[in-house]
Formats: sequence, C-alpha cells, structure tokens
Amino acid sequence: MPPDETAVRGAADRTVEDAQLVAPLAREVDSELRLAAACLYASFSLKSKADEGDLTAEQAAAVRAWKRALWSAGVRRLERFGHLWGILRSAGATPAVDHRAIVAEPFPQR
Repeated sequence: MPPDETAVRGAADRTVEDAQLVAPLAREVDSELRLAAACLYASFSLKSKADEGDLTAEQAAAVRAWKRALWSAGVRRLERFGHLWGILRSAGATPAVDHRAIVAEPFPQR
C-alpha cells in the first residue's frame, strides 16, 4: 500500500506549512493573554459590597455576579492561552509575548 502523500512531505513543504501555522497561532496566543488579563483585571477592580461605595444590596449582588462571570471568562481565556501555547511549541515555535503591552501605566509619566 503506498504511503499517504500528506505523510511523506519534504522538509521545505513542512517549513512553509509550519510558518503559515505559526503566525496566526502567535497572534491568537497574544490575544488570549490580553483578553485574560483584561477579564481578570476587571474582575478584581469591581466593587462587590454595598459598604464599598454607592451600591445598594441589589446592585452589589449584580456586581458579584459580574465578578464571577469575568473571573470565569478570564480563567477560560488562560486555559485557551495554555492550549494554544502548547500547540505553538509543538510546531517548533517559541511564543513571544510582550508583557509590557499588557500592563498599562496607571498615570501618564511626565
């Protein structure tokens, strides 16, 4: 039985295909990390108790629900980030994530 054509690829073909795979995956890894950071930051930034500000008990309950939803979304994004990172590494690439782009300065520097 002859081997499948896709199983017998030359090194040059594989390099092109890997390069076509790496660029979109690298962008997706970066996007997932940024989205995870945004969700987790938002989750920790929200008030959750009525005594923390101008929140009624009903509003505080709604905010706590939003915090849980944001936390859950952030965790899912981190899981996806980890999976994509693994796929990228298995393709032989090293993901380059610019952490400075994730953390913004709280105040403009003068």
